[in-house]
Amino acid sequence: MITAACGGDTDNSSATADGLKRPVGDASGVSVPGRPGTGTRLKCPTLRAAVGTMRVVNLAVKADGTPVGPVDVYAEGYGPDQGCTPVVKALDFGAVSDYVKVPSDGVSEPPEGRLSYSDAGTTDRSGFWKGFSPNDGVGGSGDQETVVLSGGSTKGETTPTFANVIEHSAEDPTRNLQAEPGKAVLLVDGSAASAMFQQQGDRSTLAVSIDGRCPVPDGAAGAEYGSLSGNGVPYSVEPGTHTVGIIVMAPGVGIGGEDCDGATPVATESVDVDAGQARGIYFGGTSPGALQVLVASIDI
Repeated sequence: MITAACGGDTDNSSATADGLKRPVGDASGVSVPGRPGTGTRLKCPTLRAAVGTMRVVNLAVKADGTPVGPVDVYAEGYGPDQGCTPVVKALDFGAVSDYVKVPSDGVSEPPEGRLSYSDAGTTDRSGFWKGFSPNDGVGGSGDQETVVLSGGSTKGETTPTFANVIEHSAEDPTRNLQAEPGKAVLLVDGSAASAMFQQQGDRSTLAVSIDGRCPVPDGAAGAEYGSLSGNGVPYSVEPGTHTVGIIVMAPGVGIGGEDCDGATPVATESVDVDAGQARGIYFGGTSPGALQVLVASIDI
């Protein structure tokens, strides 16, 4: 597990995880936790071929600002219902997991793979996550994604929300994260911070600052200064050390250069990056007044 140093749109879909039920493989007479009355112990099926790699950022908070707590991460189709163990165990709030190879779920054609989530230590569908998984996943040997976990609100209730930050796409190579010659790249995602602000009723405008300025993201058609739109926004930078921060402005204030440049970030982090390298930057926190910046290396 990588301990972090310290946007956008989130996918609110919550397809039930582990929908494929495997036959019982070991009639040992031992009950399976979370599945009382079976009188058997499940044997995890052999993993199918990997269809990409994924990792997880835990920035999930409830509507009252309480962190949801550590989360166990499973490969979809290989969860507790199948007698399998987590691919990431007890990922704490404010932490970033290692990349894991994600096997095919066995039901998608062409093959796809996803991750599913349970409160750490649980094997039934109780708690916050209830075995939920986002619909998005990986579907090719070149696919690589980071999933940002957060908590949004639906009719006043806190629900699991997810943002899939695409780093490599076999289907659409134009989305692959690449550093310009002689430069580095920062891939910034503010989805967890945006979800937290929304669920706490704060309509402030959020933007990213780099070295005291709000730059225009790579490939932007217009002047989208400090944009956090989308699930991961790339910014090319010179190699070296940079100060990355999150700007919070009053509701209705835009993020043009005049509004954003020179504004004081409410949270910052120093980021070191060499030429040809990439860093993932993730904004989140427990309240609008308690934001943090997480930093992690990206495989490119």
